[in-house]
Amino acid sequence: MKIDISHLNEAQRVHLKMLFVEAKWLYNDALAFTHEHNINDYDTSIRTVHGLDKDKQPVTHELEYLGSQMKQSVVQGIKHSLKGLAALKKHNHINQSSATSSNIQVLR
Repeated sequence: MKIDISHLNEAQRVHLKMLFVEAKWLYNDALAFTHEHNINDYDTSIRTVHGLDKDKQPVTHELEYLGSQMKQSVVQGIKHSLKGLAALKKHNHINQSSATSSNIQVLR
C-alpha cells in the first residue's frame, strides 16, 4: 500500500507519523521485556511504554495512536523474528560468539 503524503492534511500526517513512532516505542519496550521474560508473557493491552531518551534517562510514553491490533502485530513480528533467529542458530548459521541482541551476524 502506498500513501501519497501530498494528499493528506496536517492532522493526518501527524497521526501517520505518530503511528510509526509509537510502534517503534512498543517494539523497543517489548524487546527490552524479552531480556528478563518470555515474549509470550508481554501484555499488549498496555497504554504506556518505558524507554530511554537521547541522554539515556528513563522516560514513559503514552500510546495514544496505536490500536490493539497494531500492538499485537508488532509483538507477533518480534515472535517471528525470534523464531527465525533460533532456527538460524540451531543450524549454525549464526556466529555463536557474536549472537547478542545488539550484534547478530549471519554467516553465509
